[in-house]
Amino acid sequence: MTALRASVRLIAFLLFLMVSVILYLLGNLPIAFSRPLRIRWRQFMTKNWARITLRILNIKMTTSGYPPKPPFCLISNHLSYLDAVLFQAQTGCVLVSKSEVANWPFIGILSKLVGTIFIDRNRSQDVLRVNEKLEKAIQEGEGIVFFPEGTTTDGQAVGPFKSSLLHGFAMSAYPVHFAAVSYSTPFADASSALCWWNDVSFVHHFWSVLKIKSSSAFLRFGPTPIVDSDRKNLANELKKKVSMIFTKTHQLST
Repeated sequence: MTALRASVRLIAFLLFLMVSVILYLLGNLPIAFSRPLRIRWRQFMTKNWARITLRILNIKMTTSGYPPKPPFCLISNHLSYLDAVLFQAQTGCVLVSKSEVANWPFIGILSKLVGTIFIDRNRSQDVLRVNEKLEKAIQEGEGIVFFPEGTTTDGQAVGPFKSSLLHGFAMSAYPVHFAAVSYSTPFADASSALCWWNDVSFVHHFWSVLKIKSSSAFLRFGPTPIVDSDRKNLANELKKKVSMIFTKTHQLST
């Protein structure tokens, strides 16, 4: 039964992804020379793609607080590739993601199309290029979301925040919003069901997610953004704030 469920969902996901890509590209044609219109179209398509994807996966999202309006910079703890879908469903944001994602099946294509900013975490010099792209995206009216932990965790605590991508926001005293993500599933080992933090491949983990009958995701937005001219202080303060609104990933109550 679980294999059948996963197969049906995978087919629905792939068909919907294909239709979404076609619609997105067709919608871009008449507005090709208008950057503001292309941004609005991308935000609209991204939000709706993410929301329907959550329905296909039967992940019920509960939110508290209010997402910022673009342009904005927002950071969060990081548990899974599903985090990106949650934030896109709420904000239509541009994400910062590790460069490997560009080569993932299905997701890589979509990520490139919607303007994901990729960073090579194995090259420290790449931080300068990415910071320049972040500044440009904000200037153009985009909402930016990234995960300063730099990796995913098992959902039991918030890890240390790296400050490298906060440099430009600290230097310009730009307010940085924050949020916290957590999940719950019917399984006792909830951390492995939706959190992607071990050595399991993306394809294997995504297949496991497709098998789950239903899950819940919790997205909590912080009340006020943080401003600090020192990037390390800013990272530490954001980590404290995220930890205050964070709840552990857990098993669904029966």
